[in-house]
Amino acid sequence: MFDEQVILKTTNLRTKLIFICTPNNPTGTSISIEQLKTIALNFNGIVVVDEAYIDFSEKASALSLINEFENILVLQTFSKAWGLAALRVGVAYGNPSIIEILNKVRPPFNINSNSQELILKALKKSTIKDTLVDSILKQKIYLENELQQLPFVKNILESDANYFLIEVSNANDICNYLLEKTILISNRSSLLNCENRIRISVGTEKENKQLIDTLKQYK
Repeated sequence: MFDEQVILKTTNLRTKLIFICTPNNPTGTSISIEQLKTIALNFNGIVVVDEAYIDFSEKASALSLINEFENILVLQTFSKAWGLAALRVGVAYGNPSIIEILNKVRPPFNINSNSQELILKALKKSTIKDTLVDSILKQKIYLENELQQLPFVKNILESDANYFLIEVSNANDICNYLLEKTILISNRSSLLNCENRIRISVGTEKENKQLIDTLKQYK
């Protein structure tokens, strides 16, 4: 559970930036707009909100806050829902005062012309992105329902992203088993408070069915 008061208590006079990932990676959990407001109101610095997975969430974007709060900077990307990770293109939204500072340190040609051209073409076909996101969200329901029935699954964290963080009986063994079946998932057990947690991304209908069928054979 995210506690904005704990975040504020850990800051001091030397703290200049607070980074918040929502939906968070690897948990998939989100922070409410009210919580972000509380942080922005009580922090004398810049609050950077990373919304790389916001397209998969039904929660409101922090974009609605940038006109109200001068110290909020929202980051989004074309790498996730848009499927254009190889271009390495992101977007920063913020108050003109913050953007002006960023422009002073931004390299003059930080995005190459080919990437710019491809991004502009993609923006004209946003309905394709929306269709793909809708498909992923439908598959997400199927995947969660199937995963809940597996005996070694202990808990599935509620997710606003296109993946699940799942507590299992033996993360290392399950990941190795799937890898032998040429299925790659993410073992997050080395992270703080994530012992025996795996992260599974929502794939296509075919990929999800293959994953579930394979996991049903795991012993």
